[in-house]
Amino acid sequence: LMDLSPEPSFPIEPRPGSRALAPGKVQPPPLPPVQHPREALVRRILAGRGQTLTLLAAPPGFGKTLTLSHCYEALDSRLVRRCWLTLDAADRDPTCLMHYLRFSLEAGGALTDRELLEPPACSRPRGQLDRLLGALTASGRCTVLMLDGLEVLDRGILKDLLLPLLDYAP
Repeated sequence: LMDLSPEPSFPIEPRPGSRALAPGKVQPPPLPPVQHPREALVRRILAGRGQTLTLLAAPPGFGKTLTLSHCYEALDSRLVRRCWLTLDAADRDPTCLMHYLRFSLEAGGALTDRELLEPPACSRPRGQLDRLLGALTASGRCTVLMLDGLEVLDRGILKDLLLPLLDYAP
């Protein structure tokens, strides 16, 4: 199999004192060779593409990640920028979350201007979010961001960073 995922337009280097970025967090997991896609569910999710938010919720082990991976693959990358972010406990830190959110949007081709991606050294996460939203708006590109593992984030992060992302998304 050949990896056709987009290459970043510039080298991703960790900032001094930060941890290295994990590229696997911004790509959906590979689909298994034997698949049983939930075609009706995938169609319903993709039909909601014009909505600001489509939420897929189920208990662990019910196939949310696999279903989202099928949705990701079904999106035509020529028409929409596909961005993926697998969340984990480290993303409870707002700075880490914003770091990976920028990385995800750049890796998916939604953002291409490095200057807009690089936050000022003293920038707060909410200020970084405002810059990202401005860059997304300026790009004029249709973007789908899939967040896998949202349940690991606490309410403060959801309220302070992700709700504004929904409120002000272009």
